[in-house]
Amino acid sequence: MRFYSHVVLSPERRIVARLLASALALASAQVLVWMLPPRSALATATADLTGRVTDQTTGAGLAALITVVGGGRVGSSRWVGQTDSAGRFTLTLAPGTVTVTPSRSGYYAQERTVALSAGTRAVVNFALSPMHAAPTPTPTPRPVPTPTAGPSPAPSPAPTPVPAPTASGGAYRVPSSIAANCSVDVTGDLLAWIATVPNNATLVFPAGGCYRIDASLRIQDRWGLTFEGNGTTFRAVAEGDQARRHFWFWGGGNLVLRNLIVRGANPNAGTAEEAYRADREFQHAFALQGVQGALLDQVQAYDVYGDFVYIGPDYRGTFTWSRQVTVQKSRFERNGRQGIAIVAAEDVVIADNFIGGVRRATFNMEPTGTGWGARRVRIVRNTTGRGRLLWLSSSGRGYNVNEIYIAENTMTAATGTPVVFLVAPEGGMRGPITIENNTLIVGGSPAPAFRFTRVTGILIRNNRVTLPARREMTVVALTGSARTQVLDNAFCGGARVLAVDELSWDYYEANNVTVCP
Repeated sequence: MRFYSHVVLSPERRIVARLLASALALASAQVLVWMLPPRSALATATADLTGRVTDQTTGAGLAALITVVGGGRVGSSRWVGQTDSAGRFTLTLAPGTVTVTPSRSGYYAQERTVALSAGTRAVVNFALSPMHAAPTPTPTPRPVPTPTAGPSPAPSPAPTPVPAPTASGGAYRVPSSIAANCSVDVTGDLLAWIATVPNNATLVFPAGGCYRIDASLRIQDRWGLTFEGNGTTFRAVAEGDQARRHFWFWGGGNLVLRNLIVRGANPNAGTAEEAYRADREFQHAFALQGVQGALLDQVQAYDVYGDFVYIGPDYRGTFTWSRQVTVQKSRFERNGRQGIAIVAAEDVVIADNFIGGVRRATFNMEPTGTGWGARRVRIVRNTTGRGRLLWLSSSGRGYNVNEIYIAENTMTAATGTPVVFLVAPEGGMRGPITIENNTLIVGGSPAPAFRFTRVTGILIRNNRVTLPARREMTVVALTGSARTQVLDNAFCGGARVLAVDELSWDYYEANNVTVCP
């Protein structure tokens, strides 16, 4: 086991250390007189911190890691310890103000600041919230007040108010007068029909139908609609321009899209260079902007110029993130940009899908502005195929990429390198992020497989990662990052498990192997 945190100083403390070293060198010819306090004073120059870590839902005790920053253990400014099996801990620390953070895989971390006085005992308890999946939306309207206008981006904005629905219920079948054989463009006819369907209703499409949509199916401020596709295909024949989205939802919420297929017009879709077209890169199969609850269940998308799924903001009035979006049991193959893009959304679940033939990043969390971001995102049990660039990418602007959980995913073909790439802008940090129980394949250049810059709260645990032979690759690289644990992984073919720069702190790795059977 390699344990680093007790010997790693923060940048500020390194500067102080250098100044002290210079002062000692200048004073080398002088006699230094040390005045020690009485033994009784030394005996009380500590403080005890005790408490318990529990599951917020069940109340059961949790074995967790405890990170202390500030006063730390006597003789150290940072320290990582562990609770017992019942979640209890007692720490003897130097007096002062400390920051205490318990963390456990599958739970959101918490952080408390505690002031400790010499000779006293402080009690602080933590109830950690489990990373449950976001609730599946149901077609039930949510009454909201009248909307207000005026853009005001915020890291965690409130939903855009919309009028409450006034009609509901029933199943509505597509009129037979709308051609269902992809012979003519019926975008306008479908939009006109959808406008007649009340909120809280089900739109039923014929089994095996085919609707040609050469423009955008733009649906605004609708609540409780369920699109029952029955295997119907929505096909774009004309190449279109950058403004087209195939299914495009603005505002509203509690939407369900089930068992329908989108086929784009990109003849070169996939991982080849020509798959990407800057003049058509926003032709997403499904675009959700400021939607408050959506379920994409057993849908498919192929050969689009843009992303398979884009989850972003509604900026028509008050800047509003999308929330409670689940994409599950679906299949996405061959496109021209990102696989799943989450750029202004929270409480998102991407589960049990196949995603392959991606031109850029398979999963993308790249905020376009400082008020954009991705929060409480779960990417679980997906199977991914070939991707040209990164598997998971998060650069862009702002620091609102937080509480990300990635588990039990399987790669069947390599993507580019790094596989995971998180970079926060200077001046702040992103995180936490947990990556566990995944099977990953590294391709591309000999860059590190996982690269984190200005990220805090990184847990990489129990993954199997296959790296190219004879590349001598570093597995995890940290730049200006903190609170990192790399535990119990099989990094098959890796040369070095962990590489850090001088601005990173509180990191350690244990029980990782680089030679695999």
